Amino acid sequence: MKAHIITVPDRSAPLRRLVHSFSLCKSIDQITIHIDHEYKGPWFNTLQALTAIASGTEICLIAQDDIKPLPTAIDAHINVLKGHLTDPIGLISLFTPPRKEFQEISEKGFDGFNDNNFLWAQFYMISPEFAQDVIECNEIIDRAKAKYHDEVRFRFAAQKYKKRIVTLCHSFARHDLSVKSTLGTPSAIGSVVRDTKSIASVDQSFEALNLKVRNSANDLHLEI
Repeated sequence: MKAHIITVPDRSAPLRRLVHSFSLCKSIDQITIHIDHEYKGPWFNTLQALTAIASGTEICLIAQDDIKPLPTAIDAHINVLKGHLTDPIGLISLFTPPRKEFQEISEKGFDGFNDNNFLWAQFYMISPEFAQDVIECNEIIDRAKAKYHDEVRFRFAAQKYKKRIVTLCHSFARHDLSVKSTLGTPSAIGSVVRDTKSIASVDQSFEALNLKVRNSANDLHLEI
């Protein structure tokens, strides 16, 4: 599988660490690095990655440079998860936000949410078709409302094209909080530390995903 990394010039150290971690993944056979040399913002880099993915035919990974992936868990489950990424699902998030709702549904036997919402774009798997949907929505979205947030554009595309986004209850990467945010976001917002609370293990099974279906982003009105 191909992995796309988005980064900026002054984060070469975490980038090297991430490339090394991905090199340990037998399931990742190609790495493309997108560098925002002019610091135009995360969306600029994400758009470069999406454009590359949309021009091909393969499901790919996109990662921010401040994640710490779990190579053994990735190799154990990535191909199975790839098999679940079929229409209408366009994206599977491999990073679990530190929200209580994920622990609650996990305790009830769910593997994640099947939603029209997207949370925390640290690390995810995306189809070329949905990558193209997001690119097309970027042309009609109200930029003043979307600002620099990647997640808003994905939510808008999911709603417009009736696609689904899966966010798993167990994460395949940690968030490296020692890396300074390019947007100035602190490592903790209030009492919430911006790292996952639940890690995927090699022994888990993702063969039959049990997903809790919901629609939590029906309030987006971002077209010009």
